[in-house]
Amino acid sequence: MEYMKITKTYFSETAHIVRKAYSERCRFNVHGHSYSWNISLESRKLNEAGMVRDFGDLKAIKAFVDLFDHSLVLWQNETNNIKEFMNDHFHRVIIMKKNPTAENMARAMVQFTKDFLDNKGITGLKITAGVRETSTGYAESMISDNDDVFYSLTDELSEDLSNLMSRYWDTKVLEGVKK
Repeated sequence: MEYMKITKTYFSETAHIVRKAYSERCRFNVHGHSYSWNISLESRKLNEAGMVRDFGDLKAIKAFVDLFDHSLVLWQNETNNIKEFMNDHFHRVIIMKKNPTAENMARAMVQFTKDFLDNKGITGLKITAGVRETSTGYAESMISDNDDVFYSLTDELSEDLSNLMSRYWDTKVLEGVKK
């Protein structure tokens, strides 16, 4: 059976600490990456315009990725001293409920995309989110309408980021995110 797939790529410069990582450099230091974020939509059929979806339908995903651009991502289990210091001295700090690995960022992106498309009434797609942290390291998360979602976006991200993202759910985003 034939599938069609479209992919859109976004970029961010993001820092994090990956506690419990094998590498001491990652486990004990704030460090950053030039991330590339891919979102792919697959379908067995094309819409009336001959597309899987219009790329314009993905503008909210760009807004999601932009939240990570020039941000520091910390795990909620980080020490309170570090979280407080970073929040007091920096403007773009994201606290994730899970360790801020490429895998967990991909899971958050795929769930955000599914939630957003569901909210717009767009269904019947397989969604794949990929996060490239380095030239050799890439993580993917996939979900389809047939999957039982066993977590929600707020399972991945803290309430702070969920509240920040909620501003993208207003009618401006549903009509199209502006620069």
